[in-house]
Amino acid sequence: MKGNIEGAEEYLNDVLAFDFNRLELALSLNSFGMFNFFIKTGFFQNIFFEMEFYHASDLIERIVHQYYSVNKSSLETIKKKIEEFKKKNIKDYLTTEISHSVAMLDKISQLYIDSKNVFIIGLSSQFENKFNDIIQGLIGKLKENLDNEISHKLSYYERMLSENLSAEKHALNEIENFKIKSREDLVRTLESIEENYNMHIKLLEERIENIPFLEKYNPQRSFSVNMSNNFIVAFIVMIIGAFAGNSSPSLEDSSRLNSFLSALISTGVKWGLISFFIGTLISLIISAMVLIEKVDEKQKLTRKINSFKKQKTDALNEAKVYSEHREKVTLENYNNNILQYRKNIKDITGQRDYEHSRLSAEASEKIKAFEDLLAPLLN
Repeated sequence: MKGNIEGAEEYLNDVLAFDFNRLELALSLNSFGMFNFFIKTGFFQNIFFEMEFYHASDLIERIVHQYYSVNKSSLETIKKKIEEFKKKNIKDYLTTEISHSVAMLDKISQLYIDSKNVFIIGLSSQFENKFNDIIQGLIGKLKENLDNEISHKLSYYERMLSENLSAEKHALNEIENFKIKSREDLVRTLESIEENYNMHIKLLEERIENIPFLEKYNPQRSFSVNMSNNFIVAFIVMIIGAFAGNSSPSLEDSSRLNSFLSALISTGVKWGLISFFIGTLISLIISAMVLIEKVDEKQKLTRKINSFKKQKTDALNEAKVYSEHREKVTLENYNNNILQYRKNIKDITGQRDYEHSRLSAEASEKIKAFEDLLAPLLN
C-alpha cells in the first residue's frame, strides 16, 4: 500500500463511485428499501476495518472531504419544500411516478435529515435534481392535460375536416370513375346503334341484290308467260271467229266444212291476229309495268337504306350529344360538391386555427400561473 498510493486512490474512487451509482439507481427507481440497504452496506466504509488502509488515511480523508464541500446536506431544504409542496392544490397533476418520487424524498429527508453520512452529503445535488424533476414533471403533466383538453375540444373540427377531406377525395375518385364509365357507355351505345342500323341496311341491300331473281320483278318471265297465254287466247278467238263466220245451217256437210275452213281462214285468222296483236301489246305493257315496278322497288329500298343511314347518323350524333350533356351536368354537380367541400375545409381550418390559438393562449396563461405557483419550490 505504501508503494502504490496513486493506484490506491484510483481504486478508492472507483469503489466510492460504485456505491454512489448503486444509491443513484435506488433513487431513480424510488426504492427506499434498496436505498436504505445500500447506505448501510456501502463497500467504501469497509476500508476502515482494514489495517492496510491506515497508511492511506490522508488519501481517504481527502477523497471523502471533497463531498463535504457543501455547507450542509440539502435534505433540510428538501424537507421544507416537500412540506410546502403538500400544501399546494396539485392533486390533479400527480402521477404515480411523481407520487412515488415525492414519497421517496420525503422518507429520505425524514430519516437522514441530520445525517453526516458521506453518501447523504454526496447525493445532495441528486436530491435537488430529483425534486426539480418532480416540479418539472408536474408542469409537464399540466401541459399534457391542457394539450389533451385542447385536442379534445378541437376533435370536432378535426373530425369535420377529415369528413370533408374524405368526401372531396371520394368525389374526385367518383369523377374519374364516372368519366371512364361514361366513355364505356358511349362506346357501347354507339356500337349498338351501328349494329342495329347496319343490320337493317344489310337486309335491304340483300333484298335489292335479290330483286333480279324474283319472278314478280322479271319482265322477260312476265312477257313469256303472257305471250303463252296470248297464243292460247288468240287461238280460241280464231276458232270462235271461224264458227261465227260460218252461220248458214242449210249447207251440206261437205259444203259446211268448206265454209268453216273458209271462215276460219278469212274471219278466224283475222280475229285471231287482232287478238294476238292486242295480247302482245298487253304483254308488252305488263312487262313494262313489271320493269317499272322492279325499278320502283329498287328505288324504294334504296330510299329506305338512305333513310336508315341518315337515322343512324342522327342517332349517333344524338347519343354523343346526350352523353356530353349528361357528362357535363354530372361533372358540374361533382365540381360544385368539391367546391363546397373545399370551402368547408377552408372555413373549418380557419375556425380550428382560431380555436387552437385561443385555447393555446389560455393554456399558456394557466401554465404561467402554475409555474409561478411552483417557482418558490425551485429556488
